[in-house]
Amino acid sequence: MKKFFLTASFLFLILSVFGQILKPIEWEVTFSESNPKAGDEVEIQFKAFIEEDWYLYSSDFDPDLGPLVTEFTFEAHDSYELVGDLEPINPKKKYDTLWEGEISYFKKEGVFIQKVKILQDDFQIKGTYFYQVCSDVDGKCIPFEDEFLLGTLI
Repeated sequence: MKKFFLTASFLFLILSVFGQILKPIEWEVTFSESNPKAGDEVEIQFKAFIEEDWYLYSSDFDPDLGPLVTEFTFEAHDSYELVGDLEPINPKKKYDTLWEGEISYFKKEGVFIQKVKILQDDFQIKGTYFYQVCSDVDGKCIPFEDEFLLGTLI
């Protein structure tokens, strides 16, 4: 019975370790102003906190180059409209010999800004972001997709 208990405990420990999902990035989505109202033009800030030894590809290089660029998709809603394009804030740039082109990326922290105009006091801004993070240590790259939701209609 003692061997069974030890074996079962060991298997449970191993399965729980392998069952953990590796996610070396956390996101925070906020408005530049608290409590925006109809008529206000505000910025949505998407801030990525990236673990040590990992990097996040930006959104401002040729998507046909190879790496997956970070993409934001906004669901259409009558309560807001996008103003301009998404802007990555100060990504690092380098020529990548593997992809044979210039890429941009973030280490430790990345910020993307999207301006929106609020059209109704009761508004909802909903969408997804798709991105890829890669490891400096072993070259592993992992794609992710997450959702965001902002507004008073939550």
